[in-house]
Amino acid sequence: MDRSRIGFVCKLDARCPANKQDFSKLTSDFVYGALALSPVSATIAGYHEHKGTRLDEKLDDLSFSGVVEQQKFYSDFHDRLGLVKQDALDPEERADFQIIQNQVDLALLDLREIRSYRHNPTIYVELTGNALFNPFVLEYAPSKRASGTLFSGCSRSRP
Repeated sequence: MDRSRIGFVCKLDARCPANKQDFSKLTSDFVYGALALSPVSATIAGYHEHKGTRLDEKLDDLSFSGVVEQQKFYSDFHDRLGLVKQDALDPEERADFQIIQNQVDLALLDLREIRSYRHNPTIYVELTGNALFNPFVLEYAPSKRASGTLFSGCSRSRP
């Protein structure tokens, strides 16, 4: 393996000798990245902005390109998890690793095999209901701003 490939793998692998493993960065990347893919859930969880994007103003993207983006995120994370040496993790990190791995596997199963976004209408009903209901019951912004945010997101979601 040449040096450029080793460098690339080391950037992905938190276990390379030159890099002290930062498992908390991996977990943070997963949690906030997954929430950013589901802005309605992110708002409910109290995460309102991701990399300069106001999540409160968005709805989950279940279009073809949105599903492809989700598949890429979870596939990339699957690859990142494969590079982690689990035996070097402490017990709490191993538990976190397993939780993340299970969530990644579940998401990939749904996106690649089950494809519930194609045939389960409750996804869209629940998404709409949560997007309409939560800004009014969560106290994260003045009600006028919360409702304005909601309606601006709804107007952008039309095909």
